[in-house]
Amino acid sequence: MRIFNGKALAEANSKINTLQGALTETVMEARALTRKVEMMEEKQEESASGLYGLRLQRDIGWTQLTGNAHNKIQKSHLDSYAQTAEFFYLFNPLIKRAVDVRTLFTFSRGYDLSVDEASIKIKEKYIDPVIEDPYNEGAFTSQQAIEENDRILQETGNLFIAVFAGTTPGIRTIRMEEITDIIRDENDSGRVLFYKRQFVTGTKSKVVYYPDINNADRKTGANLIGVDWNVHILHVYTNKIRGLGFGMTDLAAACRWADAQGKFLEDWGAVVRAIRKYSSVVQTSGGQSTVNAITAQFAGSTANMNTPLQSNPAGSSLVMGQGNDLKVVDAGSGKIVGPKDSRLFTLQVCAATGVPETILTGDPSTGNLATAKELTGPFLTMIESRQELWASVIKRLVQFILRSAGQKGVMVKVSFPPLSDYDVNDRIQALVSAATMDSKMWANTMSPADFVRAIYETLDIEISEDELSAIVDDAEMNTATTEALKEVQKNLARLVDDGK
Repeated sequence: MRIFNGKALAEANSKINTLQGALTETVMEARALTRKVEMMEEKQEESASGLYGLRLQRDIGWTQLTGNAHNKIQKSHLDSYAQTAEFFYLFNPLIKRAVDVRTLFTFSRGYDLSVDEASIKIKEKYIDPVIEDPYNEGAFTSQQAIEENDRILQETGNLFIAVFAGTTPGIRTIRMEEITDIIRDENDSGRVLFYKRQFVTGTKSKVVYYPDINNADRKTGANLIGVDWNVHILHVYTNKIRGLGFGMTDLAAACRWADAQGKFLEDWGAVVRAIRKYSSVVQTSGGQSTVNAITAQFAGSTANMNTPLQSNPAGSSLVMGQGNDLKVVDAGSGKIVGPKDSRLFTLQVCAATGVPETILTGDPSTGNLATAKELTGPFLTMIESRQELWASVIKRLVQFILRSAGQKGVMVKVSFPPLSDYDVNDRIQALVSAATMDSKMWANTMSPADFVRAIYETLDIEISEDELSAIVDDAEMNTATTEALKEVQKNLARLVDDGK
């Protein structure tokens, strides 16, 4: 006999499910309330012990320290940092040395720009004239110009490279302070469209919008007045500020410590100037008349001020009555502070710039061989990273010029010689092993042109494209001749065997 019919059973199951849901919600609310109570108890305990107030004060302190900087930093602030870094480069020896060292390690041996063998004629027609143009050499392509641009990138954190359209495209750089805004795609903040340039020509202020080097869509400039499509901008930056799109100089973290080190040495110089005036102390109990008599013996002529004969020249003796004393004031460290105590400031500059102390100061006494190798490793890695950055910049410029000339699909290569001399033999052996796979035969793992070019770069010997092609052609011809001779020898051996 059925106690419940189907409808009644369904209603009962529905009520049970409803009750289960309500119970689950009640349990979840109970757990949430329990956690709130626990948090309140923790806050009460912290408040009673003062920890909660300290935590709030700490968090507020962090907010005050940062000042929500990433949202409040403006382009004008970056310009100020750039001007400060430029000033320090000119007048502070630590900053100048750090910048010059990074530039020299990056570009001291130059770089090599090449294309695949099938595109050599294209390079000669479209790229070589751009590189050899005297105005382009003065602005970007010469060794002096690219080193100067590298220093600008370090000082300002931004480098705006402009490519001007023409029969021979022009390459120039635009000052950071003239680029006042970066216009992005509304729907894609990572896509830069234009750079706004404000500058003064003659007595007039002018505003121009230059498209990004990757922006070829003229429809994107429909809402802007003053777009110059004959100029494209490649923006190189370091320490990019979120939201602005501009970079900040990494010298901002080093300048304050370089300044502190300079002031420390100036203060030490002032102390030395003060104490060097007297080289000895004479005490006498003979009264003021005796003091005056002894003082007169050491005093120079007041008629010869600012000369070695002036009153109290350097090396004079100080004569005092009994009970008086003169000593250098202890700075509180338990010893007289000396000029080498500014080393910690110097190390802060090293930390900010990545340049080891031995290289930054030129003082070998600050480390031994093991220390030098340990520090040089990360430094050389940093330099290799900077070379990769510049290789990418040069490659993008060349590819843009080729695209503008209607030449697509050209493989562009930018390489730098090895940084250290001690690895030349190892590098050559590695190249040989890669090309032959540790056999005596060519393994076709790399092109002959790349192999020869890498050998010449390792030996720091310049080679032209014509010389490279000649060497490769001779090698290929000799290889073909050798293979043909081997084949002839095999056939002769077979004939001899058949004759037997």
